Amino acid sequence: MAKMNNEGKTISVFISYSWDDERHKKWVLNLANRLNDSGIYVILDRFDLNPGDPITHFMENSVNQADKVLLVMTPNYKEKADNRIGGVGYEYSMIIQELYERPENKKIIPIRRNGKYDECAPNFLKQYFSHDMTNDATFETDFDYLLRIIKGEDIRPVSPQPVQSPTNSEYELQEEKLLLYVSLGGTCRDPMAVIITQALMRNQKVNINLNVKGRGLYLTDLEVSNGARSAIKRIYKGDLLSSYKPEKITKEICDKADLILVMSGWELSRLLERYPDAKNKSHVFKEFFGFEGDIDDPFGEGKKIYLNCANEMREIITAGFERLTKALGVENDNVSQ
Repeated sequence: MAKMNNEGKTISVFISYSWDDERHKKWVLNLANRLNDSGIYVILDRFDLNPGDPITHFMENSVNQADKVLLVMTPNYKEKADNRIGGVGYEYSMIIQELYERPENKKIIPIRRNGKYDECAPNFLKQYFSHDMTNDATFETDFDYLLRIIKGEDIRPVSPQPVQSPTNSEYELQEEKLLLYVSLGGTCRDPMAVIITQALMRNQKVNINLNVKGRGLYLTDLEVSNGARSAIKRIYKGDLLSSYKPEKITKEICDKADLILVMSGWELSRLLERYPDAKNKSHVFKEFFGFEGDIDDPFGEGKKIYLNCANEMREIITAGFERLTKALGVENDNVSQ
């Protein structure tokens, strides 16, 4: 079914991009196909231009008639746009005119694909907020957000409320389960994973007696890193890690945990060197959910790396939430819906 805007009309989108290389062209083509499959009418040179067609006429009509214009920004796109080179330069001139005449409209959607913002955003567009699609690992989440932007929906997530504790009678029926996330320093990845899991439990209305905690193998700081706080604040529009206090793992909490998810294979090895009895309930985070590799430590990196890390964990936990609850021995009808 075709996607409709707020006026009940089919939404049309024109994609402006530069032909950087074959990989980039394939990425844009995949984006266009996914939008088409989602009911968006996509205007793309590779769909609509035939040999002999007037290119400038196509560009003018596309920019003027489309409901939305997606600008796929890369360093090469910026160079061509700023210097008015080729088709990108021509399209960019019309886009600037559109923004000059109607600066408050939401027709133009800048998408950051490659490079840092200053490296890929044309000069005039630096004053506008862009949609980040630089991380292929979070493409599905980023694509879903893009669809919502195109449809004019509010993409700001509702800040999750604290997970409600079961009533006394439910406590009597349910034994408390403890899920433990473990990382090297306890200030970055595991605090973010805790908030993400709690938010998912709330959003899916899963009423289980589950306690989610994070611990560090070596406590590197007494406060959550600023990058982790920034990432969670960006996703959930609230400083949900402001009161979180990193703690070092102990044998006591390791023994109590029903499931331990460790951020990398190396960190899992270090954990089991200390507490070999935890082997049967400890797993590498990604491997537990059916993926390969590790969750890289963003410590010391910029805010963007922290946000990528948080989004990657959120996408993985969301996709594998049913597996997570089953591993904890929880049966809940809401999980499979």
